[in-house]
Amino acid sequence: PAVDNPADNDFYFTFGVPPVRRSVIVADNDRTRRVLELAAGIPRERLFRAVGDAADAQAFVATPLDDVAAVLWQSDVPEAAAAEAIERCVDRGGQVIFLPPEAASSGRFRGLGWGSWNEYSPPVRPASWRTEEGLLASTSGGEPLPVGELEIRRSRRIEGDGTPLAALPDGRPLLVRAAGRSGGVHFLATTPSSSASALA
Repeated sequence: PAVDNPADNDFYFTFGVPPVRRSVIVADNDRTRRVLELAAGIPRERLFRAVGDAADAQAFVATPLDDVAAVLWQSDVPEAAAAEAIERCVDRGGQVIFLPPEAASSGRFRGLGWGSWNEYSPPVRPASWRTEEGLLASTSGGEPLPVGELEIRRSRRIEGDGTPLAALPDGRPLLVRAAGRSGGVHFLATTPSSSASALA
């Protein structure tokens, strides 16, 4: 019990169960969807739980996003109601990573969109990336992520103005963060498909 001398009082703290870190995956390609679901289900730390839920691009608007930490989107750039839903998710602290669709895409999200595909034979590796912040930041222990080991066979040009976080040897951006009031929007120029990269 508390006494007049607060220096010898004992305090105890307890924490509730950490919430599940939920991601929503929209992907045109079934294999890409499966890889992204597996990746989204791996928590950053042992105490946390993570889950990736697949959604169809057409039905995405009806998907509740109030408890979603990230949206992984490999389809045509969303417009109208889907784009507004993603904006609301990002504005409250969520992340979205856009991966390129195979088909032509003229849409834009926060000024970024997709250009033409580029082929690399032999495959190339990222030439530079930012380790001090963002998606490719070093681990909490200071270890860099093995970004330099990633082989890229195909990449799609990222069009528009943003902050490059990783670049290929030819200078093309591999990962770009969109400008805006929050830093939660990213475009990745390749996919986990085996024909595109070793990302899987």
